[in-house]
Amino acid sequence: MDQHKYLKPIEVFLGVPYATPPIHSNRFSPTRTPSPWDGVRISDKLGAVCPQKLPDISNETEALEKMPKGRLEYLKRLLPYLKNQSEDCLYLNIYAPAQASFVLLVK
Repeated sequence: MDQHKYLKPIEVFLGVPYATPPIHSNRFSPTRTPSPWDGVRISDKLGAVCPQKLPDISNETEALEKMPKGRLEYLKRLLPYLKNQSEDCLYLNIYAPAQASFVLLVK
């Protein structure tokens, strides 16, 4: 059976800023609304993640002494997305139901 048979189409907007970057003079300040942009903003790439210490899983034997196999497999899939780190990390990834498109026929 097709496991995706019942999934509905979605719209995906990646890396949408929700606040000014907390860098330089804004580093320890409360967040502020981001600056508006002109025209259409391309939102097809994930934004950076906030800085964090990543676990070292290069030696799987040692890693398995500290975590279950399921967590190790999860981290192996997740780590490529966590390598892009920056203090400029206040971005949203938005997944919304796709809007139906209607065609207006004029006689």
